[in-house]
Amino acid sequence: GLWISSAQNHSSITNCEAAPEQKPGDNRNGQGLTEEEEEEDPYANLPEEDEPTDCSMCNTFRQGPCRPPWRKLERCFKDHENEEGGATKCMKYFLPHQECLMKYINLYDLVGQEMKQELISDIEQSFSKDERHQIPMPGIDWSLYHEFLKEQGPSFRQTIPNLPPETPLWKRLPPETEPVLISLQTELPKTYKRLSGKDNGWILKVAYVVDQDGKVLGFQYSEAYSDLLKISHGDKPEKETSLEDPLKVRLVIMPGETKSIQIKAFYSENPLEAKADKEILDGCICESPLTAVPSEA
Repeated sequence: GLWISSAQNHSSITNCEAAPEQKPGDNRNGQGLTEEEEEEDPYANLPEEDEPTDCSMCNTFRQGPCRPPWRKLERCFKDHENEEGGATKCMKYFLPHQECLMKYINLYDLVGQEMKQELISDIEQSFSKDERHQIPMPGIDWSLYHEFLKEQGPSFRQTIPNLPPETPLWKRLPPETEPVLISLQTELPKTYKRLSGKDNGWILKVAYVVDQDGKVLGFQYSEAYSDLLKISHGDKPEKETSLEDPLKVRLVIMPGETKSIQIKAFYSENPLEAKADKEILDGCICESPLTAVPSEA
């Protein structure tokens, strides 16, 4: 059937290939290890509780169906991180993890989006009603989604119905389900002047997209803001990003779950204009209306 890939940075359709079948005589278990390796596997019985970490990649892969192979790989890397050739000793755990990820590319796209949820909540709480400016919905090319609706119809759904709205999108799926996602793109001006015509020096810091439940569907930092921040600290960025070009923001639509979307842009004081002894001031959140996704092709 038709699968929409969100693994790209642009709109695309791909056919998901099935996982390679186990060959006759191949005695590998579900973790990609042979029976002999499993017997000698020092990470076969790791404690269920994870060690605290600030590693975002670790916290992402500790969740979902690829958690078992990831935990072995993570622990192996930790045990051998200071050894010469330590990474080579962990290769037998790397392959099973990669094979798992290839089966669940879209699911881990959703897990990654969910990892931004707390940050977005903090951003939202830092702005008052007066600091929120409404903007028209930025343009989105919906042709890929229209194509999906033509082939699958508007009633397509993979998720378990009637779950609480706070349930993360990836946890709404039945076990071992790779979700269909439609990957789209929108653009936002990197300066508030280009957005509103008002020249107050505000620079786009981050843009994000949420659904009707506030669930993250897209998140993008502005490299231009990061460059200005580095320059303000006396550092030189590797490659300066133009403020003239719009920021491209990727978002995903989850059929059956995404009813409406809202696009938000967080504008901040230009780091080069901020006073050295004070924090960089927040500007505003510019937000589109909550807009229904197309229901017909």
